[in-house]
This record gives sequence, structure tokens and C-alpha cells, in this order.
Amino acid sequence: MLIPRSFPDSNFSLQQTCSKLALQICKLAARLIRQECKLETSLQKRRSHHATNLQQACHDKLIANIAKTEYEKYLGLELATNRFQSHSAR
Repeated sequence: MLIPRSFPDSNFSLQQTCSKLALQICKLAARLIRQECKLETSLQKRRSHHATNLQQACHDKLIANIAKTEYEKYLGLELATNRFQSHSAR
């Protein structure tokens, strides 16, 4: 009659395989976290860039509106002055 032999090495091999698998899972998780951080940083940079562009565009529009208003005021004064001078010359 054959007596089943125990294989102590097979237990060790299984433990090694599980340890390697656990290590690979940890490395993969770390890689995914780094990738997520990079994507988040990239997104924040793009948002900041777009916010800066929007702020600059609004600032430019405001300056243009102020310049237009001042120019129109200046033209209005200029025209009124000319009319006043033309009436006084009579």
C-alpha cells in the first residue's frame, strides 16, 4: 500500500507565488495612483490655463469698452466744442 507523501516544497512554492502576485498587485496599484495624479495635475493645469485665458479675454473686452466709451465721450465733446465755436464766430 502506498502512503501519500506530503510535499512541503509545494506549500512554499504556493506561498512564493502568492507573494509575487501580491507584490505585482501593489505595484500596479501604485502605478495607477501615479497615473491618476498625473491626469489630475494635467486637468488642473488646463483648467488654470482656460481660466487665465478667460480672465485675459474679459480684461481685454473691458479695456476695449472703456476705450470706446472714452473715445465716444471725447468725440462728443469735440463736436460740441466745434458747434460752440461756430456759433460764437457769427
